[in-house]
Amino acid sequence: MDLEPMAKSDGSTLPNTPTSDSEDAVRLDQEKIFAWLRPLNHTAHGAFDATVNADIKHSPKFNHFRQFLHCDARRHRSQSVVTDDEHGSHEPPLDPPYQWTGAYGLCLKNLPRNPAQGWYVGTNFARTSSNEVDLLLAPPQKSRKETQIAGHHATFILHPQSCRIVVRARHTILVGRNNPKAFRNPESVLLQPGEIVFIGNCAYTFEYTEYFETVGFKQEITRYMRQHHDSMWSMNNCISPSSVGRPTELGNYYCSPRAFNQGTFGKISVGWNKSGGTVAIKIFKDPKEPELRSHVELMKSIGRHPNILHLLECVSNFNTKVPDAYCVYTPLTSANLSDVIDGYTLGSITKLALFIDYLNGLSYLHTQLGIMHRDISPGNLAVTSLQEPRGVILDLDAATTSDTSRDHMKGTLPYLAPEIMALKDWGGAGRQPPYDKSIDTWALGLIMYAMYTGQPFDWVFFGVAKIRGRSATVTPSAYTKFRGRLSKYRDTTSPEGRAALSMITNMTTWAVEDRAPAADALNTLLQIPRTQTRGSIVPKTGHKRPHEDSDD
Repeated sequence: MDLEPMAKSDGSTLPNTPTSDSEDAVRLDQEKIFAWLRPLNHTAHGAFDATVNADIKHSPKFNHFRQFLHCDARRHRSQSVVTDDEHGSHEPPLDPPYQWTGAYGLCLKNLPRNPAQGWYVGTNFARTSSNEVDLLLAPPQKSRKETQIAGHHATFILHPQSCRIVVRARHTILVGRNNPKAFRNPESVLLQPGEIVFIGNCAYTFEYTEYFETVGFKQEITRYMRQHHDSMWSMNNCISPSSVGRPTELGNYYCSPRAFNQGTFGKISVGWNKSGGTVAIKIFKDPKEPELRSHVELMKSIGRHPNILHLLECVSNFNTKVPDAYCVYTPLTSANLSDVIDGYTLGSITKLALFIDYLNGLSYLHTQLGIMHRDISPGNLAVTSLQEPRGVILDLDAATTSDTSRDHMKGTLPYLAPEIMALKDWGGAGRQPPYDKSIDTWALGLIMYAMYTGQPFDWVFFGVAKIRGRSATVTPSAYTKFRGRLSKYRDTTSPEGRAALSMITNMTTWAVEDRAPAADALNTLLQIPRTQTRGSIVPKTGHKRPHEDSDD
């Protein structure tokens, strides 16, 4: 933030203010400010004015504070939007009859004293500079009896998941518009635009600027996070301020109006909870109560597993003419495997780690819970991040607890096992046996083939024709070509890659009884020696990537 040169007369002029009582104050450079904290009630305005006057008197001592202190003009005192009588404070009128107005600006160009911790907020009575505040809400000499603000009262933090400001309460604060809620150490709460924050007896409004939603600010966030939080940090473009739009409140969550995935069921949007953690929110277009209840019961039976999507909350209302329902899930993943195969490069260690993750989740569903997924596809397998990625199984809408099934309308066509395709075959379905959980193992094997070869899987590559807009039944001849391709890749890849491709061969046998179960495949791959555990996913040069900011 660029400041005006300091006046050299008698020290009675603040560098960023006019030398007269003119209404037109000299402003700070606001180009890089992404958020404002503005005094709202009488006490907050008086404290701000006292801070400015203290700055005028002791300008050398206030150099750091001045980076965040923005003065608009000197105005006559007037009634505030929120009166102190409403909040139990009775500050007497102050002299002279005019005061400085302005706000506190957050900017990544000028960092707080401790960038890894965030912006300290308070009145600053610290004995060491390392504990001094950044946003000086009132000068140290201003009576604490008036403001009730502690030296280090709270901290403003740029949350690494939602990339929005969270305030952590070191001492009690109140946040909200109509019915403000109290927070205290060690609680924290995410600030929404227009939110009122009560710090001691002072009330402030919080707001983001237009710069917050620009690509330039996304680039600044990335540099800031990598330098001060995690050198491997990368932004999920779905949650970036420029991608989200104006969020709406859904119970305990905020939801983006923009969907990153849509289907016949409705849409999936990003969201975040009131502590700043990110979530995925599925909003149903035409929810059916029995189906929704069945899904919720199944997801509750799964509980928390590191490699399976977890249901946090389901909210529905079927007592209206147009019923509505939404489900909130965690984690919000960075990309699905279809995106990864198409736009990223993976090392052999990363491929093996993801393979093990998906098998771990699938083995848990099959062995521990008796659940058949029935729609294992690249779009339903995801990674949590590009650095130290973790594989997660998504979308259990087609899942069943039945041991076998004859429902051939579930799943994604290129990854359907031969026994499901046989059920689709012309009039012969009645003579075909039902399928079992090995169809999930088959589908995962084909997807892992695509991950290892770098090509999205399609039976068309192996000579399968298109009939009536869909792939015909997979034939043994096409299957023989697929096995030949697998053998070719086993001869040219790394030792751990050859072991993984050998397991893919066992998972995709034509005969169901010879197909390796997920648990057996998992145990085999866990025996492969590895020098590291995860690795990273590297974007292909020049490729447009849907889940990462291409301007970074």
